[in-house]
Amino acid sequence: MRMAMTAPPEDRLLLLCARVFPAAAEMEALARLVREPLAWDAILTGAIRQGISTLVYRHLQMLDVSAAIPAGVMEQLAHIDQVTRLQVMRQRFEATRLLDLLHAAGVPVMPLKGLALRESIYPDPALRPSGDIDLLVRAEHVRQAESALQALGYLADETYRPRAWYRPETSHHLVPYRLPGREVQVEIHWDLAPSEVHLPVDVEAIWARAVAGQLAGRPTWKLAPEDLLLHLALHASLFSRFLTRLHHLVDVAETTRHYAQQLDWGRLAERARQWDAQRYLYLILRVANELLGLPDVDQAWADLRPAGFQEAFVPAVRQRVLAMARLETHEWTTDYLMTYALAPSAGEKLRVLWQALFPSRERMARLYNLPSESRWLVGHYLVRPFQLLGRYGRHVALLTLAGRPRFL
Repeated sequence: MRMAMTAPPEDRLLLLCARVFPAAAEMEALARLVREPLAWDAILTGAIRQGISTLVYRHLQMLDVSAAIPAGVMEQLAHIDQVTRLQVMRQRFEATRLLDLLHAAGVPVMPLKGLALRESIYPDPALRPSGDIDLLVRAEHVRQAESALQALGYLADETYRPRAWYRPETSHHLVPYRLPGREVQVEIHWDLAPSEVHLPVDVEAIWARAVAGQLAGRPTWKLAPEDLLLHLALHASLFSRFLTRLHHLVDVAETTRHYAQQLDWGRLAERARQWDAQRYLYLILRVANELLGLPDVDQAWADLRPAGFQEAFVPAVRQRVLAMARLETHEWTTDYLMTYALAPSAGEKLRVLWQALFPSRERMARLYNLPSESRWLVGHYLVRPFQLLGRYGRHVALLTLAGRPRFL
């Protein structure tokens, strides 16, 4: 946790709270920090934006210096905690209803991300909120899973894209399904990786390595530890266009701690090479180690480090993570620049550049606050390449020639 010593005090507080079981020394440091003059509004905003508000509330509650914390801050954190617990309960109840139907139909199911981590990694489900329920099924069972959702009253949510778009050529999951009146959304996945990233993930091999598990007493399958950690690292980097938040790194750090005795680092490195994902795994593990600390990974760095890795990427992503706590003007194209920088080939770099210059009609509509059917989007498509190349062309050139993330 080298950064905790040099970061602003508000960032240091968030970093100390970004763990499930802080060590005694970390709780003592947190207690000392709370007594200092702090921008509590910034801490509250940062906790929300970083997705760790329930963790912050849990650890601040445990301190004997609660009088130093503004009552309004604790009240807001307590409210968020209550809302989160209600949402987690709803998701768990709905997940069990769906699992019961799928189990009766003989459909194997593997919970992913938040739902899976709450059942295995986090001791209190409210410490790992999630926006939706993600379930992986085999491709041949997708329609059965969709029928089960419909039987439970779920409706397709076409807010962002039409239902026809969600097919294997363009997506890795069905159109999201939402249950009216319950604020619960479900995504049925047949793959771990979005189609647009072109990673050679062997889904059948993932199923073959899966281990038996349970969710609320219902039989499910779980990702093997190495597959889980690799998926979390990719979700924190490539899949999210490097909009990496502390809750992503907490997932990585806590999973590493939970499976410390089971993880085979050599096997993990080999699987990352098979998925063409070694640079993303190594980068996220390095950043998680610097910000939160990882157990027993010192001997693994040599195997995990990809050839030609640029050390400048580590502080670049580390700074981006900490910046996520602040309400700063954000141009999403810089997220593509990070992905461009790490792209393994000229063809991949060209594809990422094209996506940034000419995003989907739905994304363009959101960027320019227009209806997706607006005729004015055509003009924005014509002007956008010149605007972005004028703003970021120098950075793209530096990345192409030097391979260093100087733009961050």
